[in-house]
Amino acid sequence: LYYRMFEPESVFDKSQDLFSYLTSILGILLLVLFAIGVFDVALQMAQLLLSGKFTSVSNILGVIDTVLLLMIVLAVFRDLESYIRGRNLLYVIVQVGIIAVVRNIIITIASDPSSSIDTIYFSASSLLLLTGLFIGYYIIEKYGEVSTIDSE
Repeated sequence: LYYRMFEPESVFDKSQDLFSYLTSILGILLLVLFAIGVFDVALQMAQLLLSGKFTSVSNILGVIDTVLLLMIVLAVFRDLESYIRGRNLLYVIVQVGIIAVVRNIIITIASDPSSSIDTIYFSASSLLLLTGLFIGYYIIEKYGEVSTIDSE
């Protein structure tokens, strides 16, 4: 009995079960975080409309920033779901990358709209990164799922 408890297969099976439970808990926490974020966006928009400040660019960028962050949370949830179901993760990971880069561009340029050489370098590197991500997205869309977790 003592020997069987520490057999590699037994330990692996138990760790897989624990990992499945923890992954499910993480999924639930991501959904709760998403729900809180949706409530926060609704609250921000209501405050902007009631205060009359909905035409301010910085306020609108704040709402867009929160919405993009929610899209990242949703994409991470989809990534987790794809992992659990054994589907191709690359598609969702590329989507998260595109959203994160766009969010970073919006935040950076809106917070420091100067026309310095740093902004040019930032814009060029962001464009290069986005181009690579879009090419990857196109390849995944065109050729479908290249592989799944279970195919070996």
